[in-house]
Amino acid sequence: MLKTLRILVISFVILLPNAILYAEEINKPGVASAHPLATKIGHEILAEGGNAFDAAVAISAALSVVEPYSSGLGGGGFFLLHDSATKNNVFIDAREKAPLDADRDMYLDTDGNVMGSASLDGPLASGIPGLPAALYHVSKNYGTMPLYRLLEPAIRLARDGFPVYERLITALLVAEIQTKRLKTFSFSVIIKVPAIAQFFCLEISCIQLIVLPSIFSDK
Repeated sequence: MLKTLRILVISFVILLPNAILYAEEINKPGVASAHPLATKIGHEILAEGGNAFDAAVAISAALSVVEPYSSGLGGGGFFLLHDSATKNNVFIDAREKAPLDADRDMYLDTDGNVMGSASLDGPLASGIPGLPAALYHVSKNYGTMPLYRLLEPAIRLARDGFPVYERLITALLVAEIQTKRLKTFSFSVIIKVPAIAQFFCLEISCIQLIVLPSIFSDK
């Protein structure tokens, strides 16, 4: 019986017209991200006349607010861009970089032994963020809307707040544990995009975002 059903299904598929076998072409934008609020912002930017690159910048900035534990202006990322008009593909490496004074022995103690946690915890574990420069680069070279407009939705989320969710709560609890374990260190985050400089105060800590307007000067 099962074999007969398989034959019937295969026959049915083969006999179907090609118009049904292939998905209909949809001339509407599609947006996918790690958080529904960021996805909604992407649609908003597209609805206002922005292109896909504008939407990507706005979405990335929004994720820095609503999903700071895995996305953020203090980190980096990769961008793979496709221009349907020119058929060009561009890959942008926006991962973090080591500070200029970093050297191969920075994780060794005075006896030349590896300090196991030095690359994971504390100041020496931090790289130079690459995402702020990438957002500026993508906006300037591929977008159609001004950068300040693309950052406005993220600013709104940071100012007005958004509903917390289980994964965020877990990340904050882990951060609280790590903060207590590393309480001898003092942390600050430097944001290089003037339009989004402000204070983010969490229940467990308060991180000051410092603005450096000259970083992205066109002069």
